[in-house]
Amino acid sequence: MTTVTVLGAGAWGIGLALTAARAGREVTIWSPFPEEIDGIKKTRENTRVLPGIHVPKEIKLTSDIVEAAQGNIILSVTPAQTFRSVLKQLKPHISDESYLVSCAKGIEMSSNSFLTQVVQEELPSFTPCVLAGPNFARDVAMNLPAGAVIAHEQIEQSQWLASSLTHENFKVYPLTDVNGVEISSALKNVLAIGCGLITGADLGENARALYLTFGIQELIEFGQLLSSELETFLSPAGLGDIVLTCMSLTSRNMKYGYDFAKAQASKTPLPKD
Repeated sequence: MTTVTVLGAGAWGIGLALTAARAGREVTIWSPFPEEIDGIKKTRENTRVLPGIHVPKEIKLTSDIVEAAQGNIILSVTPAQTFRSVLKQLKPHISDESYLVSCAKGIEMSSNSFLTQVVQEELPSFTPCVLAGPNFARDVAMNLPAGAVIAHEQIEQSQWLASSLTHENFKVYPLTDVNGVEISSALKNVLAIGCGLITGADLGENARALYLTFGIQELIEFGQLLSSELETFLSPAGLGDIVLTCMSLTSRNMKYGYDFAKAQASKTPLPKD
């Protein structure tokens, strides 16, 4: 049986673990925090980030990186700024036959590197893979209909990875444009913050639509400068994720922009001279 390890026991990590289990895989969730793993073992849920979502006993839980490294497919959901340190822990134990898939979104601030570039630096024998799409973790965890794309430079590998995670309510589409998927996933967060600012400042739906139109255009132009494919930006990893994160306050980035605008509006104006 294909085994899947999820690095990260937060909301998205649990959502992906449940998805892999529903796809018939043997699943392990790893966290670097033993107390987090112990808490989930006791209650079979992460009460801090996904209260009410049951984690079945068939899903293994561990804080042992050696055990985590045994997965045929390793889905990394660790935050962008700790991703490199987790790879350093994983490196002595991971098999060259495993697939390491980046499922987090962002850029490493210390190096300005995308996460697949970090993989190439820390694990040069691995071909980077990335999974992304319009997914709020709770909806996925609740088994509501959803989907994503997974990209590997070889289409046969993408197809196998996609089939390994697909089930009735979660469809994974294979792509080869790793670069485009990662650019979409990281930069759409900027668009979401802007949409939150516009919404929080009560500038209206027209302003948000216009901003988003030109923002998508610039994102595509930027991606194509880096040899990404137009079709990627129209896929679930591009347009799909943009629609989700720029139209709902469930999105952390849109909510951040919204809250910032509201906080600025509530400040007492400076006295006039």
